[in-house]
Amino acid sequence: MLTVLVSQTDINEGARILRFILQFTLTPRQLSPHIDFVTLQTFDFRTPERNPKELDYPAPLYEALNRKFDENADFQVRYW
Repeated sequence: MLTVLVSQTDINEGARILRFILQFTLTPRQLSPHIDFVTLQTFDFRTPERNPKELDYPAPLYEALNRKFDENADFQVRYW
């Protein structure tokens, strides 16, 4: 078992940084009046763990049969 001791100063500093980041976080609704387009980059939703001997879609655009409903670019964009 690993025990990590964290001082109150470290916790306060972490909270301060988090508050700073959240102050500058914009929602899509806040951003949309100020942007012309968005470039998306997709990544693998699945790794070879499903079946290493079978080729699979690296980042499907839409929901595929027998797959989790949220592992596709369309779902992720609509969710965001």
